[in-house]
Order: sequence, then C-alpha cells, then structure tokens
Amino acid sequence: MSPAADLFHSRYEPYKLSSLSSSLCNASQPQRASDVIAEARASLKHPSRPYTPAPTNDDEQRSLWGDQFGCSVNWNGIRVTKILTRHQRPLGRPRRLTPLNLHTKDADLADGNANEGPDHDASGDTQISEPMCIPTPEETPSSSACPSRPGTAGSSALRPDVFGRDPQHDQRWTTAEQCLERLTSSTIDDLETYVLGFREAMVNMEWLRSGSDKVHQRRRRGRTLQRILKWMDSTGEPHVAIAGCALVLMLTRNERVLQNACKLLFKLSKNKSYDSSFRIYQCIDSLLTFALTYAEISRSPSKFYGSPCANVIYAFGALKNISDDSQNVVEMVRIGSIRLLAKAANMICDTQVPSLSDDDFMQAVQILTQITATLRNLFSCRKHQLESLEPIDDNTGILVIDVFMKIIQPDTGVTDSGELMLNLARILSKLSLHDRCLEICRRSENTDALIQLVLRFQTEKPLLNRLCFVLGNLTSTLSSTHYRLRDHVPDLVALLDMYLSVELESTESDDENTQEMKSNGSESEEVLIKLIRLHGNLAVDAECGYSMVRMLEFQALPDLLDGRSYHEHDEMVLNVIRAFANFTFYNTPDNVLLKRSTDICRLLVPLLLSDNVEMIAEACRVIGNLSRQANAREVLLAQRVTEILTVLLNHTNADVLYPACGAMINLLSAPTHERLQHKRVVSENNGFEYLVDIFETGIERNDWPLSTIAGKVLYNFCIAESSDILPSEHLRRLQNLLEVSIAITSSADQNEELANLEEVCGRLIEHMSLISEWVKIP
Repeated sequence: MSPAADLFHSRYEPYKLSSLSSSLCNASQPQRASDVIAEARASLKHPSRPYTPAPTNDDEQRSLWGDQFGCSVNWNGIRVTKILTRHQRPLGRPRRLTPLNLHTKDADLADGNANEGPDHDASGDTQISEPMCIPTPEETPSSSACPSRPGTAGSSALRPDVFGRDPQHDQRWTTAEQCLERLTSSTIDDLETYVLGFREAMVNMEWLRSGSDKVHQRRRRGRTLQRILKWMDSTGEPHVAIAGCALVLMLTRNERVLQNACKLLFKLSKNKSYDSSFRIYQCIDSLLTFALTYAEISRSPSKFYGSPCANVIYAFGALKNISDDSQNVVEMVRIGSIRLLAKAANMICDTQVPSLSDDDFMQAVQILTQITATLRNLFSCRKHQLESLEPIDDNTGILVIDVFMKIIQPDTGVTDSGELMLNLARILSKLSLHDRCLEICRRSENTDALIQLVLRFQTEKPLLNRLCFVLGNLTSTLSSTHYRLRDHVPDLVALLDMYLSVELESTESDDENTQEMKSNGSESEEVLIKLIRLHGNLAVDAECGYSMVRMLEFQALPDLLDGRSYHEHDEMVLNVIRAFANFTFYNTPDNVLLKRSTDICRLLVPLLLSDNVEMIAEACRVIGNLSRQANAREVLLAQRVTEILTVLLNHTNADVLYPACGAMINLLSAPTHERLQHKRVVSENNGFEYLVDIFETGIERNDWPLSTIAGKVLYNFCIAESSDILPSEHLRRLQNLLEVSIAITSSADQNEELANLEEVCGRLIEHMSLISEWVKIP
C-alpha cells in the first residue's frame, strides 16, 4: 500500500452554535441596527439579539395601542388611540376628570354600582383633552332631588357622630385619621413620608374592608375618599395626583371614580419625569392590586368585559409606561409583578377569547398587549429572566413561560394581533437564551406555533426578525426542533430567497429607488442575517442539510460576500461563512455551493487576513471542507492560502489552530503532485516547527484533541516524497514528545480523546523509524 493511502483526512461536521454570552443580554440597546455593528463586533458564538429602536415620539412608545400594525379600536365610548403628545400639551397640572356627583351618599362614593358607567357624548368618544382636576364637594352643586345626609356637609372632619361610635375607642382608626390629617396638610417635601404613613395605617385596617360592621366601614371609606379627592383638587400637583389616585384605587369600587383615576394615572404615566413618583408613592402596587382584584372577581366573560374593563386597560397601560424606568423594573420584580401579570394573562386566555364579541375580543387583545409589553420591559434585565420558570401561583403548575407559549397557540385566537405577537417574540428572544427555557420552547406544539407565526408574518420585518432569532436559538444544537422543522424547509428556503433577492437587488441597483431600498436595508439585512443563521443551524441535521444543499436558492448566497466590507457587515459575513461551513460539509455532486467552490475560495482569502478571530476560524472551516475539491485546491495554492494557513499555525488562539490544522490535513493529503507543492510552502514558512509547537502545547495543557489534530498534520507531512523538505533539527524534538505522549497515554485512564492521541502517536513513531533510515536525525 502506498504511503498516501494511510493519510489522515478531515472534514468539518456542521458547527453547533454554543450558548450565547450574557454580556449581550446586559448591553444597552442602541437606536439603530447599524449602531450595534459599529459599537460591538458581531459574533457567531455571541450573536446580537434583535432589538426595537426607541421611538422618537414618546407617545408612540407610551400609548395604549401602537401604530406599527395600524390598529385602532373603539369600544363602549373608550377610544384607544394616541392621546395628545406631551410637547403639544405640557402637564403642569393633572388633567381634569369628569366631575363626580359627590352630593350622593358617602357609601355610594366608596363602592358604587358595578354596572354604573361613565357619561359619554353622542359620538361615543371619551378623550382626555383639557387639564383635569379633582372636584371637591363644595364645587358640586347641591340637588334638592338628592339631599345630603345630615352631618356629612360642611366640615370635612371625620366626626364621631357620623359613624355612630366614638373613634377614641378604635385606636387604629384614630391613627389612620391622624395620618390622613397630616397627609392632606403636608407639603411636597414631606409628601412621601405622610403618604407611606397613611398607607401603612390603612393596610393595618385592611383598607377599611374588615370587621363585621360592613356599613360602618363603608361609610368610613366614603368620607376618607372625599377628603383625599378634595386634597388632590386643592393642590393641583401631578405628584399629589399620583399619590392620591393610588389611594383611590384601594378605597373605592365606584366605576366612575375608578375610571377617572385610571385615566389620570395613564395620562401621567406618559410623562417620564413622573416615573419615580409611581414607585415612591407605591402606585405600582395599587395598580397591580386593582387590576388583579378585578380579574379575579370577574371570572366569567359576561362580567369581565365591557365598560369596567376599560379601567383595567388603562391600569395595565400605566404599568407598561412606567416599566420603562430601570428602578421601577427592580421594584416591580421585587413585589412579584412577573407572576401576577402572567396570572392575569392566563385568566384572559381562559375566557374563551375566540368566542367573544368583537368589542370584547378587542378588549382581551388590548389587555394582553399591555401585559406582554410590561413583561417585555421587566425581562430586559438578564437576572430577572429566570423568573419565567416560576409558577404563576402556588395552586397550579403553570409556569410564567407556559403562559407565553399558550398565547401564541392558534386555538387561543389572538395570533392575528401583530403588536401582541411582537411583544411575545421580544420576550422569547430573551428567554430562549437560557437552556431551561429552551426545553419548554422546543416542545412540539410550541415549535409548530412559532413556525406558523413565521409564515404568517413573513413581511413584518421587526416581528419576523425576532421569530427567526428564537428559532435560531432552538436549533443551535441538534434536537427535536430539527425534526419538527423538516417539513417546513421548503417554506423557509423560499422565505430566505425572498429576502436574499431584495438584499442583492438593493446592493446592485442604481435606479431612483436605490435610496429608498437602502433606507429599509438595515431592517431587511437584520432579517436576512437571522434567516441565514437559522438555515445554517438546520443543516446540522443530516436530512435537512442534504435537502437544502440541492436547492437552487442557495446558489446566490456567495454573492452576499462579493464587494461587502466585513468591517461594516461583520455579522452578515460571519453568519454567511458559518452557513458555508455547514453546507459544504455535505460532499455530494448536487451540492450547489460546491459547484461555486472556486468563487467561495476567492471570497474567503481576505477574511483570513482580518483581525476578527472568529471570522478567521470560520473561514478556515470552510476552506477545510472545500480543500477536498481539486479545483478548490488549485485556487487555494494560486491565492497563497497555504502560506496564510502556515502563518496561522503560529496563532495564539486555539480556536484558530483547530480549523487551520484541519484545513492543512486535507491539503497535505492531496494527490502526490499537489501534496509536494503544499509541503514545500509549509516547510519554507517554518510550518513544521509551528506544528511541533502546537503538539507540545497540547501535551502541556492536557488538550489532547489539539495534540491529536497537530499529530495528524505532522504524519501527513512526514510522508515525504523528498527528504529536503523535512527539517531534521525539529525531528529529534518531535521524537522526544512522542515518547512522552506514549507514556502519558499508557499510564492514564483511557478515554476516547487519549485513545485517538495514542493511535496518532503510534503511527508517527512507526513512521519516524522509517524516516531515520534516510534522514539524519541529530
């Protein structure tokens, strides 16, 4: 048998993407995709996560329903559209609420009829347009038809005769009364202290909802509420309005009062300067308690939806707005907002959403949109993301992430809402970075739901970008997801071809539409990057890989590298060459990329000279696979790639040494006339010395795979057709290292890595004895 028959050969199996770096999750998000590329180099091991550019208009970000998907809705007099922007109508004072009929009984003010709704004009539109204040009892005209109860008019003090008992005998009520008196007479500087003091007093009394005398407690709530409303009206300060409304939400069930309070809080939440006030005065807790209490009380759809539900929408909308503040996020997570919000979302899904009327359906979608937008902000911090693996309550095994996957199921009936799906896709793009979350996302029903969303929203770039990123995370290692996606490969390839054609056309076109296409190019490029990454990951599965490499749509993929600067488009270039490494693994005659192997080789040469370590390593992987083709080896030799690979053998990074040695194995196992040319280039550039150094480094670091792959290159190199290419001065050092290696492999516990090294060392020692007969080893 000729020596060449025993040569080692190498091909790179599809490269499996490792887990993503936590540093990307904690990085602040620039406003444009180009900023990400400019500020931080992209990485295949740490790919950039999709993000949404911050809106230039604050109202667009802090509105009930975004304009991105053209949604506008009107139900029961509540028009959910963008409210006037802050720069159009600055908030010097709280907005004016609809006047309350405060000459009615105190008990009615505290707990109004649940079916009582706000007054609406003939058009059915209720909008906050003029500065609002809280009317006091003195501002409300008296009515002879409904006289005040004796003893409630005039002085606002909480007198003992109002309740039929002396509050001196109720120490907790006395304390609460004193706290309220200090609160209503406090200044802005002392507001926080007195608000928290009064809230603590009311919590001790369970917000006047405990005890056997319900009527007595109800009257107390009514009078307390009157004083708070009068205090809010007299000050006219936004901070007082926030503190007061937080108390109102806990004290009353009167629909009209709650509507005005929720509207006012939502309007104030649109101003970022008030974010801290929601936290300081514990308004966050009040909003959550109010919304969850309403959801738990109104279980059936007939009770849940309708006019009262609009107040819940405003409450969740306010929570969404203030969750944009980092300190508010910490506070919301501390009080368990993630579990509570997920529980509310699960309640909505359980109301048989598809069977609801149109108005009720829109309310359900709107609540889910506000909840998921809030959770999206809460999950922006990596340390909060594992909260998604907690149960939504102590009585069920439903996890927070289970609720998200439940919403995207087709039978839930809300998957047509682009804004809701975008919120969920942004959440899942964060959670899918964690292995435990990936296990849940990889369930068959969840994978099917995600791929259906991809096909449904294939023209919605922000949403498609995130969905493809999530699927890319699911396919980063070989799993059941690959099996589930096999049937969808033709659809995914067609989608890739569509965006690939758009990107190539925008690069080559010189007509008048070029500028417009380039303005949208960043979005299209981001989608294309995620699609290429997804297809590269799918190629890890042999069935998916063999089916894809035969598709003509991939023939144009190398054109993405032609004339494209890897400095400006490094993430695009990295994902393309990584896909090449996986696709060129399949050495079949009908592989469309192997038919363009010479073009790919020419395009990879500049990347070998880049300063990006990962880009060099990926390019070496592709060259290692292409070097099995005779026409590709000719180009590699002509382009001096063998010389470049030899220099890379002196690289300090092991991630470069592995693929460089792999490519060198194939080059040195070519037919005799080619092999000798490559060996001379390696020898002339100190390649043999570098290979011995790599072998020694692996032994010293117990990196047995590194020593093994370097030993394979040395074996192929030592099968020489000419003795003048063997550097005799380094042969003695190699012999000594082989003896050390054999001693290590003989004494250590055997494993697969040591067994491979022992085999290579044995073959090298056997061949070194032949070399010593015609090469003098010093």
